[in-house]
Amino acid sequence: MGNPINGIYIYCIIATDKKISFGPIGIGPGGKEVRTLPYRGVAAVISSSLPPLPNPKDKEALIRQLALHQSVVEKVMANYTVLPIKFGTTLDSMEDVEMVLRKAHAEFKNTLDQINNKIELDVVALWKGDQIFKDIATEDKEIQRLREEVASKSPEDSHDHKIRLGKMVESALTKKREKYVEDILKTLGSWVDSFRLHRIVADKMVMNAAFLIDRRAERKFDSEIRGLNEKFGERINFRCVGPLPPYSFNTIEIGRVEFSAIDEARKTLGLDEEATLSTIKEAYRKLALKYHPDQNNGSLAVQGQFEKICQAYQLMTDYCQHYRYSFREEDVRNFVVVKVLELPDRGEGPGV
Repeated sequence: MGNPINGIYIYCIIATDKKISFGPIGIGPGGKEVRTLPYRGVAAVISSSLPPLPNPKDKEALIRQLALHQSVVEKVMANYTVLPIKFGTTLDSMEDVEMVLRKAHAEFKNTLDQINNKIELDVVALWKGDQIFKDIATEDKEIQRLREEVASKSPEDSHDHKIRLGKMVESALTKKREKYVEDILKTLGSWVDSFRLHRIVADKMVMNAAFLIDRRAERKFDSEIRGLNEKFGERINFRCVGPLPPYSFNTIEIGRVEFSAIDEARKTLGLDEEATLSTIKEAYRKLALKYHPDQNNGSLAVQGQFEKICQAYQLMTDYCQHYRYSFREEDVRNFVVVKVLELPDRGEGPGV
């Protein structure tokens, strides 16, 4: 997004009218000054003269810069509610940052109001030792029988039995996991504002979740985690990380789109150089119906066109959220898409 050497790096959005310096804590040699650029009650937290971001293949350098990015956001969070911005976001100039604040002002302000004084706490629950497997073996007679058969046969003769046994244990473990998650969420999810269940990334993992809570409820949350450790201590260990910015609930994505992309999307939808939002929607509906794969026996060519139409419609509606419905080059120039991303929600507390 522009020349990162002379550009502006953006960490997060906060609610303030003040010009504030957080000191030389930003990404860059010696630590770049991190400060605010305010606009009507909201402000971007930025630093300038950002060095080039590492090559994506240089994992260690990326991790170092990601850690610096997170460190800045968490230091700002000590005194402000933050709306995080996706790591690696840069714009060309202060004028571009001001344009983003102006165009997405209402969305930023509304989201900050919704998460005011909220923090994220991430909880990972892990199976402790092999007690859970002992439970499964004791409770399931068929698994017991298969284990005995496997033990009594040679490795060659027991191969199929081992596969079947493994599938049965995996199924039983999944059911156990679901039951424990249900119990855990009854304790933790009944009073928090919202929660997200993230992907399970290891066999030892029972639950991987993020919870959005009022900052003042952090001690209560810690107490509940200690209670869970006592309740399930023989089988599960709980780890809680935070407080964190609400990465799992609202993160801003900013992206620049060139005139050529807008112009191609306009032509794909068959639009003139000016259009209303209702015109855009109507054009999309007609084309989507015509090229929907279900209407064309699953034709790959038609499916490709259908996907192109959907992408064009998404781009045009993103554009029209913040801009006039003109697609002339002079109006489109320097177009920036601003989205407040909300991750797919697999659970909510009653407060949301």
